[in-house]
Amino acid sequence: MTNWPPRWQPLSGVFLDAAGSYLSPALARHLLNSRGSITLRYLGDRLWPAVPYGTRLEVTPVGDEPLLRGTLVLVIVDDIPDLLRVDADDGAAVHLRADADPALRLKATRRHVLGLAGCPARSVSAVGARWRRVQLDIREALHHSSDPASDAAETVRAKYDSQAPFYDDSAVSTVRPELRAAIARYAPPGASLVVAGCGAGAECRDLSSTGFRVLGIDFSEEMIRRAREASPANNAVDYQCADLRHAGLPASSCAVVLFTPDVYSFIPNRVDRVESLRQLSKALQEGGALFVSARVASHFWPKAMLSLQWCAARADRARGWGSSHTRWVGPEGTLRRSFIRLFSEQQLAREFAGAGLRQVERVAGWRVLQLLEHLPNTR
Repeated sequence: MTNWPPRWQPLSGVFLDAAGSYLSPALARHLLNSRGSITLRYLGDRLWPAVPYGTRLEVTPVGDEPLLRGTLVLVIVDDIPDLLRVDADDGAAVHLRADADPALRLKATRRHVLGLAGCPARSVSAVGARWRRVQLDIREALHHSSDPASDAAETVRAKYDSQAPFYDDSAVSTVRPELRAAIARYAPPGASLVVAGCGAGAECRDLSSTGFRVLGIDFSEEMIRRAREASPANNAVDYQCADLRHAGLPASSCAVVLFTPDVYSFIPNRVDRVESLRQLSKALQEGGALFVSARVASHFWPKAMLSLQWCAARADRARGWGSSHTRWVGPEGTLRRSFIRLFSEQQLAREFAGAGLRQVERVAGWRVLQLLEHLPNTR
């Protein structure tokens, strides 16, 4: 099982019903100090089946005594309160894990542990956590698909409109040094670049700081609004709220088009994906390149779950093998699902070829594509 990564990312969070919102660290401390307890609703499946999604729990302040293995605690992780189990308390730090997330291993200082949840202590082995994750994967594949929408891309838009404040506060550029070096091979200093799926603008600001003129495109109005607010007026960055399927960029207007992670996988229809590549490639100057990031199913377990979902979900079956979803929790505390496409290597190669493109190299998680007509050996 160690080579079977989770098909869907485990979820975990806590919601304060009385306030109709997620719990903040400051509010948690205030309520525990003033009232002596908090009643929370658990949102997620990291603690399944002991704590199912929607379970209400009472949390009381933690004392000075050592925390026993298996105790369920309210703890601040990356500035966000969450419920996790104690794996060990060595005095200097508390080691944490979850019941159905074998990959999770966290460490927190004692001051970040806010309270004890009213749930029996339970010790879960690594093998047990893997087995629970497998069970959840199968249940999800059999019983769920993307939220209903006439255009599956609208489920993606809804997700990012809702999550824009979190990206605004913590947006980190995905342009690592090796990717930046690769972009420089196709784009001379001062060249124009397009960032497809720019979100809150982290990649745009990063590339602009190295001397490029950048256009960021995203179909989430909320993301574009926040990107504009976060970009200094003197930055050489413009933003456009547009759907990549209808972006309409001028011909020969940029040296590089950079897709941010997974954006290509958010386009539901194959015809639209190929047409998007074709239209964006027309914007390339000679010698330019598209940097495409797409989610790929390359191991047995993801492929098996995609096949199971394809058989079980009529909507996903109609969109073709590889059509799937991510899961997220909305601001009102409900579990939502948004479309994503996973590809085989052969599917990606056929779509690139259908747009008149050829992969010339791979850099980290990106595939670098050029127009066949621009390649010397195809003229």
